[in-house]
Amino acid sequence: MCAGCPRRRGDRSSNNLVHVKLLKIRPPAAISSYEVQQLDSDSDGDWHYAAVGSEWDDGTLAFDVLVLVRPGEWAVTWWLDEPGDRRVEVDVCLPPERTPDGWSFVDLKLDAVRHGSGDVEIQDREEFEEARRNGLITARDAEVALTTANSMADKLRRHEEPWGDEGWSRLR
Repeated sequence: MCAGCPRRRGDRSSNNLVHVKLLKIRPPAAISSYEVQQLDSDSDGDWHYAAVGSEWDDGTLAFDVLVLVRPGEWAVTWWLDEPGDRRVEVDVCLPPERTPDGWSFVDLKLDAVRHGSGDVEIQDREEFEEARRNGLITARDAEVALTTANSMADKLRRHEEPWGDEGWSRLR
């Protein structure tokens, strides 16, 4: 449960939280839409929360999620409280852009992930290479994406904040 978030079973009002939409653009043509609530903006970025049952892409969310959007950064971070696979995922992306109703970002395929076990990996390298070969990711963006993925994996290994315990403390 997110500190300061509405409780899962509706026992705390969420009327004071701003509802926003996160759009994840996956070239060449896929777009995922996530309904979240903005919790806070601080020096780390904009924090968002989605509770179990929230509208989530093509269905409803089965577990709580916290999302950190950092304007100007090439990454969006997700704390996924999925039973059996609790993890922190960092989507490497073009810097997020504000939209009239939230944020959008273009996914560059690579994901730095720290699993509940503490293991850290970079996922989707093959998908990244295919997109690069097919011209969906420019050479410059590919270079930044690789650097960002490696840097974020290092931060996840070191539990550097806010990628250490900060997100999980906000989700409790």
